[in-house]
Amino acid sequence: MNCPSCQATLPQRANFCGFCGARLAESAVAPASAEAQQFAPPPVHSPSGHLRGSGYLPPLPGDTRAAALTPMGDRRVVTVLFTDVSGFTAMSERLDPEEVREIVNSFFRVLSEPIYRYGGIVDKYIGDAIMAI
Repeated sequence: MNCPSCQATLPQRANFCGFCGARLAESAVAPASAEAQQFAPPPVHSPSGHLRGSGYLPPLPGDTRAAALTPMGDRRVVTVLFTDVSGFTAMSERLDPEEVREIVNSFFRVLSEPIYRYGGIVDKYIGDAIMAI
């Protein structure tokens, strides 16, 4: 099977192109077996693209609600980096808090520079950890 957008060769059961991220046409996707369908979770979106069970959402005036519930974004192949300071807990117990702060800030600076240089983004800083895409 080939991607209709970039013509890359793809596995038969692919839903999205692993090269350009394009969604494959429904006819190109092999149907799931009856056993797989039995254990599959219910779909989050209805065929119209709106969230099911939207009673949990506060009412919005007019057509704004439909626009707000339309899924946004696209599917991409990405690399996720998650790392932290090795031995942080033991280190933080024996060092002065200002020294710990300097070490963690230095760690964040050293890691953030190549992340941004290569087009990544820092998703979040979590204590002594960093998560980047």
